[in-house]
Amino acid sequence: MKSGLWEESYIDGKGRILLAKRDIQPNEIVLEDTAFVSVPDGRPVCLGCLDHVTASSPLCDRCSWPMCSDVCPQAVNHAAECEVFASAGFNVKIDDFTKAHMMYTIVPVLKVVLLKVMDKEKYRLVEELMDHW
Repeated sequence: MKSGLWEESYIDGKGRILLAKRDIQPNEIVLEDTAFVSVPDGRPVCLGCLDHVTASSPLCDRCSWPMCSDVCPQAVNHAAECEVFASAGFNVKIDDFTKAHMMYTIVPVLKVVLLKVMDKEKYRLVEELMDHW
């Protein structure tokens, strides 16, 4: 990444950082980025768009996970995990849509593992991420 506002650097004990090259003005855009994996945070949501779902939400025809609409089962970002869940014959059962559900915690892991198979370049970026444990 190249920018006139910052430069990449490294601090022992902290890891990779961005250092400002000049004073940055209030409300000045410093960095724009997009997610390469969109994932739920543990609460029941539509796996196509991450919108809210309820007990009356439609289910995906293939994997049977709740979706916010009849359109989201065809979402490109839902296709890979849908195939895994459908081929495994796995069905999620949700009793309370207002609370976190443990099955939604596996979706982020699954999506990242699927990147390794389906998009090696994006997965290479995952491998470059630093942990801060």
